[in-house]
Amino acid sequence: MRRALPILCRAAAAALGLAVMAAGLRQVYGPMPAIAGQTVPLAQSSQREPLTLGDKPVSVTLAPSPETPGSLQSRVGALAPSDQLYLVLQGLRADQPVGTGYQVYLDLPAGTAPARDGGHYVGDLNFFNAAPGRRSAMFNVTSLLQALRSHGGLSDHPTVTIAPNDPAAGRAATAVIANIALIAVAP
Repeated sequence: MRRALPILCRAAAAALGLAVMAAGLRQVYGPMPAIAGQTVPLAQSSQREPLTLGDKPVSVTLAPSPETPGSLQSRVGALAPSDQLYLVLQGLRADQPVGTGYQVYLDLPAGTAPARDGGHYVGDLNFFNAAPGRRSAMFNVTSLLQALRSHGGLSDHPTVTIAPNDPAAGRAATAVIANIALIAVAP
Protein backbone atom coordinates (compact mmCIF):
# COMPACT_ATOMS: atom_id res chain seq x y z
CA MET A 1 0.00 0.00 0.00
CA ARG A 2 1.47 3.36 -1.01
CA ARG A 3 0.37 6.59 0.62
CA ALA A 4 1.39 10.21 0.41
CA LEU A 5 4.22 11.35 2.65
CA PRO A 6 3.52 13.60 5.62
CA ILE A 7 3.89 17.28 4.74
CA LEU A 8 7.46 17.54 6.06
CA CYS A 9 8.61 14.42 4.18
CA ARG A 10 6.71 15.40 1.05
CA ALA A 11 8.43 18.79 0.98
CA ALA A 12 11.87 17.19 1.26
CA ALA A 13 11.04 14.53 -1.29
CA ALA A 14 9.83 17.18 -3.72
CA ALA A 15 13.17 18.93 -3.37
CA LEU A 16 15.19 15.87 -4.36
CA GLY A 17 14.49 15.22 -8.03
CA LEU A 18 13.77 11.96 -9.84
CA ALA A 19 16.41 12.61 -12.51
CA VAL A 20 19.14 12.66 -9.87
CA MET A 21 17.82 9.46 -8.29
CA ALA A 22 17.66 7.75 -11.66
CA ALA A 23 21.32 8.63 -12.17
CA GLY A 24 22.13 6.43 -9.18
CA LEU A 25 23.91 9.09 -7.16
CA ARG A 26 24.45 8.18 -3.53
CA GLN A 27 24.24 11.67 -2.05
CA VAL A 28 22.28 14.72 -3.19
CA TYR A 29 21.83 18.22 -1.82
CA GLY A 30 18.67 20.21 -2.69
CA PRO A 31 16.76 22.09 -3.90
CA MET A 32 15.99 20.17 -7.08
CA PRO A 33 12.98 19.37 -9.32
CA ALA A 34 10.05 17.36 -7.95
CA ILE A 35 10.01 13.55 -7.75
CA ALA A 36 7.76 11.89 -10.30
CA GLY A 37 7.51 8.55 -8.46
CA GLN A 38 5.47 7.52 -5.44
CA THR A 39 7.01 8.07 -2.04
CA VAL A 40 6.33 5.92 1.00
CA PRO A 41 7.35 7.08 4.49
CA LEU A 42 9.08 4.34 6.47
CA ALA A 43 10.38 6.18 9.54
CA GLN A 44 10.95 9.69 10.84
CA SER A 45 12.95 11.26 13.66
CA SER A 46 11.15 10.93 16.95
CA GLN A 47 12.47 14.21 18.36
CA ARG A 48 10.37 17.33 18.40
CA GLU A 49 13.29 19.77 18.51
CA PRO A 50 15.88 20.16 15.75
CA LEU A 51 19.05 18.09 16.15
CA THR A 52 22.02 20.29 17.03
CA LEU A 53 25.44 19.08 15.93
CA GLY A 54 28.65 19.90 17.72
CA ASP A 55 31.99 18.42 18.70
CA LYS A 56 30.66 14.98 19.72
CA PRO A 57 28.63 12.35 17.85
CA VAL A 58 24.87 12.71 18.29
CA SER A 59 22.17 10.12 17.62
CA VAL A 60 18.46 10.25 16.99
CA THR A 61 16.00 7.38 16.85
CA LEU A 62 13.71 7.02 13.86
CA ALA A 63 10.14 6.03 14.73
CA PRO A 64 8.13 3.90 12.30
CA SER A 65 5.67 5.88 10.21
CA PRO A 66 2.07 5.33 11.31
CA GLU A 67 1.12 5.51 7.62
CA THR A 68 2.95 2.28 6.74
CA PRO A 69 2.13 -0.61 9.10
CA GLY A 70 4.47 -3.49 9.89
CA SER A 71 8.04 -3.72 11.04
CA LEU A 72 10.79 -1.84 9.23
CA GLN A 73 12.42 -5.17 8.35
CA SER A 74 9.23 -6.45 6.73
CA ARG A 75 8.69 -3.16 4.88
CA VAL A 76 12.26 -3.18 3.52
CA GLY A 77 11.87 -6.84 2.53
CA ALA A 78 8.58 -6.19 0.73
CA LEU A 79 9.94 -3.46 -1.56
CA ALA A 80 9.99 -4.03 -5.30
CA PRO A 81 13.46 -4.44 -6.85
CA SER A 82 13.15 -1.04 -8.55
CA ASP A 83 12.25 0.79 -5.31
CA GLN A 84 14.96 2.93 -3.74
CA LEU A 85 15.42 3.86 -0.08
CA TYR A 86 16.62 7.30 0.98
CA LEU A 87 17.71 8.87 4.23
CA VAL A 88 16.57 12.49 4.03
CA LEU A 89 18.00 15.19 6.29
CA GLN A 90 15.76 18.24 6.13
CA GLY A 91 16.27 21.83 7.18
CA LEU A 92 20.06 21.91 7.28
CA ARG A 93 21.17 25.28 8.59
CA ALA A 94 24.01 26.92 10.43
CA ASP A 95 24.40 30.22 12.25
CA GLN A 96 27.79 30.74 10.55
CA PRO A 97 30.13 28.73 8.31
CA VAL A 98 30.77 25.31 9.83
CA GLY A 99 34.45 24.37 9.96
CA THR A 100 33.97 20.61 9.67
CA GLY A 101 32.04 17.98 7.79
CA TYR A 102 30.11 15.18 9.45
CA GLN A 103 29.87 11.43 8.95
CA VAL A 104 26.38 9.90 8.89
CA TYR A 105 25.70 6.35 10.16
CA LEU A 106 22.53 4.26 10.19
CA ASP A 107 21.76 1.90 13.07
CA LEU A 108 25.29 2.09 14.50
CA PRO A 109 25.24 -0.24 17.54
CA ALA A 110 25.51 1.48 20.95
CA GLY A 111 29.10 1.69 22.11
CA THR A 112 30.51 1.24 18.60
CA ALA A 113 32.94 3.93 17.48
CA PRO A 114 31.94 5.56 14.18
CA ALA A 115 34.13 4.28 11.32
CA ARG A 116 33.76 4.86 7.59
CA ASP A 117 34.84 1.31 6.82
CA GLY A 118 32.13 -0.16 9.06
CA GLY A 119 28.89 -1.61 7.75
CA HIS A 120 26.76 1.30 9.02
CA TYR A 121 28.38 4.23 7.20
CA VAL A 122 25.92 6.23 5.05
CA GLY A 123 28.03 9.12 3.77
CA ASP A 124 29.46 12.56 4.48
CA LEU A 125 27.40 15.62 5.28
CA ASN A 126 28.56 19.20 4.95
CA PHE A 127 27.01 22.56 5.63
CA PHE A 128 28.46 24.52 2.71
CA ASN A 129 25.99 27.28 1.79
CA ALA A 130 23.82 26.41 4.80
CA ALA A 131 24.41 29.75 6.51
CA PRO A 132 22.00 31.53 6.66
CA GLY A 133 19.87 29.51 4.23
CA ARG A 134 18.12 26.17 4.63
CA ARG A 135 18.50 23.08 2.53
CA SER A 136 18.14 19.31 2.59
CA ALA A 137 20.45 16.38 1.93
CA MET A 138 19.54 12.90 0.76
CA PHE A 139 21.48 9.63 0.82
CA ASN A 140 20.58 6.50 -1.13
CA VAL A 141 20.64 3.80 1.57
CA THR A 142 19.03 0.97 -0.43
CA SER A 143 22.07 -1.33 -0.42
CA LEU A 144 22.96 -0.47 3.17
CA LEU A 145 19.47 -1.25 4.51
CA GLN A 146 19.26 -4.48 2.53
CA ALA A 147 22.67 -5.57 3.87
CA LEU A 148 21.73 -4.68 7.46
CA ARG A 149 18.45 -6.56 7.07
CA SER A 150 20.12 -9.67 5.63
CA HIS A 151 22.64 -9.77 8.50
CA GLY A 152 20.05 -9.09 11.22
CA GLY A 153 21.52 -5.65 11.95
CA LEU A 154 18.45 -3.56 11.12
CA SER A 155 16.23 -2.60 14.03
CA ASP A 156 12.61 -1.50 13.79
CA HIS A 157 13.61 1.79 15.46
CA PRO A 158 16.92 2.54 13.72
CA THR A 159 19.20 5.29 14.92
CA VAL A 160 20.97 7.89 12.83
CA THR A 161 24.35 8.89 14.27
CA ILE A 162 26.15 11.99 13.04
CA ALA A 163 29.81 12.44 14.02
CA PRO A 164 32.07 15.44 13.29
CA ASN A 165 35.16 14.86 11.15
CA ASP A 166 37.09 17.41 13.24
CA PRO A 167 35.61 17.72 16.75
CA ALA A 168 37.52 20.95 17.53
CA ALA A 169 36.13 22.65 14.41
CA GLY A 170 32.64 21.40 15.29
CA ARG A 171 32.52 23.86 18.19
CA ALA A 172 32.89 26.93 15.96
CA ALA A 173 29.30 27.08 14.68
CA THR A 174 25.87 25.74 15.50
CA ALA A 175 24.76 23.33 12.78
CA VAL A 176 21.15 22.12 12.93
CA ILE A 177 19.05 19.45 11.23
CA ALA A 178 15.30 20.07 11.51
CA ASN A 179 14.12 16.54 10.67
CA ILE A 180 15.41 13.16 9.52
CA ALA A 181 13.25 10.72 7.53
CA LEU A 182 13.62 7.36 5.85
CA ILE A 183 11.56 7.05 2.67
CA ALA A 184 11.03 4.58 -0.15
CA VAL A 185 10.57 5.83 -3.72
CA ALA A 186 8.89 3.70 -6.37
CA PRO A 187 9.35 4.76 -10.00
